[in-house]
Amino acid sequence: MPPEQPGLTASEVLAYPAARLFAERVNARGSRFSLGEDEAPMVAEICRKLDGIALAIELPPEEPLSSASGIPWQSWVRVSIS
Repeated sequence: MPPEQPGLTASEVLAYPAARLFAERVNARGSRFSLGEDEAPMVAEICRKLDGIALAIELPPEEPLSSASGIPWQSWVRVSIS
């Protein structure tokens, strides 16, 4: 999974399978998602919080990752850590 490191680029984040899976799952929902520099830190953090576990990488229906959506990603990412 992507390390907790400031300034990771989109290409660095996409070098990790969990981040690629995340992008694939967003696109599978019909979104035209392309991981850019603005989204890279969010996707890296989501993957870290989910420990890179494929089954845990789940997005709510019809809610693409978008910095333009105005919805903080923390409010729609479901993370359950015991």
